[in-house]
This record gives sequence, C-alpha cells and structure tokens, in this order.
Amino acid sequence: MFRTDSASTRSPRVVWSDLGQVSRATVLPAGDPTVPLNSCYAVGAPSETDAHALCAIINSPIAAAWLNVLAEPARGGFHRYLAWTVGLLPLPVNWARARAILGVIGGRIAGGSVPGRGELSEAVAAAYDLSAGALAPLLSWPEE
Repeated sequence: MFRTDSASTRSPRVVWSDLGQVSRATVLPAGDPTVPLNSCYAVGAPSETDAHALCAIINSPIAAAWLNVLAEPARGGFHRYLAWTVGLLPLPVNWARARAILGVIGGRIAGGSVPGRGELSEAVAAAYDLSAGALAPLLSWPEE
C-alpha cells in the first residue's frame, strides 16, 4: 500500500479519478474511513468548505477544458488526470470569495445532487472573477 497520506481521515479529502473523459471529483469528509485506491488521487483540505469548493472547480466544464489541454491522452477519448496535471490547475486568487461562492454548490455535488453545466460554469467563472466571454476560447479549445 502506498499513498498513505490519502488514507488519513483527519481532514476532508478531495478525491478524483485519474482516468476519464472529463475531470470528476468527490469529497470524503473528515472521519470517513474510505481509502482511495490506486486508480484515483486525493488531496487533504483544511475544511469541508474548502474541499467542496475545490470539488466544484474540478467537476466544472471550465476545469475539464483546462485539464484536457494538459492531461496525457489515453485511449478512447479519455485523459489521465494525474496529480501533476491537477496540480497545475490555477485556483482563484481570492480563495475566501471562491469558498463562499463554491462551497454550497460543491456540497450539493458531494451530496449527489449534480448542478447543471451552466450553473456550475457560472459559479466557477464568478469564483475566478471572470466573464463567460473571457472563458470562451478555453471552452471552445479543440479536442484532438
């Protein structure tokens, strides 16, 4: 067994699949005994609100577009969302503001309620203090 840090239940963890057509994440709350296996990555968060905000970002079409530009391609239109890839995803400069905007929507995602792509994109764009127009080139980036 390795990646023992991701098995720690002391703080909430954001867990994402290392293989997919788009990035997907979930939150394991503090105390959850689930141990992420080798087919995913995990990062600890200082609070559940932080974990939910990061989960919302990773699950957004905006992050999927960014990560798909960087992620190693895999067969069948899939991508490898390795730790270094997700680690290059920029976070909003004003994290306190981002937490306030995304914490609730990320909590809904963790609870199994999937927000619409438009709703999630708007919330993530607001967290980054960006307009839809500023994100249009990224979201229209061609897949190869």
